[in-house]
Order: sequence, then structure tokens, then C-alpha cells
Amino acid sequence: MAAESWSRATHGQCCGTRGMSAPNNSWRKLSRPHIGAGLLRNKWIVSIDDYRKASRRQLPKMISDYLEGGALDETTMRANEDRFDALMLRQRSMVDLRGLNTSTTVLGHSLAMPLMVAPMGMLTIFHPGSDPAVARAAVRAGSIFIHSAWAGCSLEEVAKVAPNNLWAQIAFWKDPEETASYINRARAVGVETLVVAGDVGSSSKRERDLHHGLSMPPRPPVADYFNAATRPAWLWRWLTGAQDDVRELPDQRPPAAHG
Repeated sequence: MAAESWSRATHGQCCGTRGMSAPNNSWRKLSRPHIGAGLLRNKWIVSIDDYRKASRRQLPKMISDYLEGGALDETTMRANEDRFDALMLRQRSMVDLRGLNTSTTVLGHSLAMPLMVAPMGMLTIFHPGSDPAVARAAVRAGSIFIHSAWAGCSLEEVAKVAPNNLWAQIAFWKDPEETASYINRARAVGVETLVVAGDVGSSSKRERDLHHGLSMPPRPPVADYFNAATRPAWLWRWLTGAQDDVRELPDQRPPAAHG
């Protein structure tokens, strides 16, 4: 066991990990992922698949389906997963890492790593305060958090925790005043970059959501009410947490893009 711990700790040194002078204690710290408060603080969650399984135990089925689902028959989603699985990292050992640098520049903004947090709507249906929490993580990583135009948390609230690492997604609502108001709010909190999403030209037909009645406003079937009742922790967070500040009102849906 000691040899195994030393082997893993030594591997951490080869990969550029600092502060490994005490192999056993250091590896013990590394092998205990910090997940945050709540029931998900579990030392056995060590992979993305573990997070997925844990979320299914914590969330009602209509919410976990929204999290994991895609459009139509989800053919594109499965194809994307297959292509990501086919990507292989080229491992290079016994190399000098003293000059390692992951920083880059995007639109004049310096990043410590070449990754940014894409706009994700309705994060607060999974857990209250999700947007500020993810934004704080982006700040710690030296990256950018892009606030979704359909976030469950206001742009102003996120700006409090990520004032210099915040971009905003802009949508063109049917009411031009609504669009202008959002741009002015972004400018007021110091946002310098607006992002236009080009993933779809119109709202996707997400069949899992339709089965659960997740429309605007939501009309879930009776079975989903019973299923939600079996997730008391989620219900309590939902009832006592901040109310969603959804931008996509029934009469303010963005028009479909053309061309």
C-alpha cells in the first residue's frame, strides 16, 4: 500500500504537481475530491459518470432528463459523445515542464487556460445559486463565465462574484426594448463582451421535456409530481432558494433565425 501511494505521488511529481514532499498524506488529499455542501459530499464520486448517477438520485426525473437530454431522437447528441470518446490524448512522459504555459488571449482578454464556461440556461433548477458558484469557479481558474440570456440568476448577481471575468449572451427578443434593456444592464455591471449563440435557428424539439410538460409555463403530468415528492432535498432547495429570473417570457421568445 505504501509502495502504491509512493508510485502515485511520484507520478504526480512527474506531471508537475507541487507540494508532494509527503507522498502518503499528499495522495490522500488528492484522492478526496471536494464536491461541496450537501449529500453529494461523497469520497466515492471520482468521475463524470459518478456525478451523473449521483444527480439522478438527487433530482426529479423531469429535471435530470432536462439536464441529460437532447433534441428529437438525440442522434446528434450521441454522435457528439462518440466523437469526443474517439479523441485520444497523446501522453508524453519524461519531458521538461518548466516552461509549461496554458494561458491564451481571446478577444483581448487574457485567460489562464484555453477554456471558457459556455452559457447554460436554468442552472438554478438543479441547485439554487448555481450560476454564481460556477462563475466563482471560473474566476479561480482564470477563465470566463458567460451568463445565459435564460439564466435562472440575474446578470447583476453573477457580476458581484465575477466582475472582471463575465461575458453575457445576447438574444434578440421580439420586443426591441427588452433586448436594449439587457444590453444596458450588461454595460452597467461592466460587461464588455456580448456573445451570440449560433447553435440552433429556432427552439429545439426536446422530446424528453415535452413528455414531462416542461413548457412555458410548465405543465408536468401527475406522475412527475409524485416523483418529485421522492426528492425532498431538492424540493426543499427549490421552495426555499432564490426564484428563477427567466428571461424567456411567453410573449418574449426570440424569433427564429433565418438564412
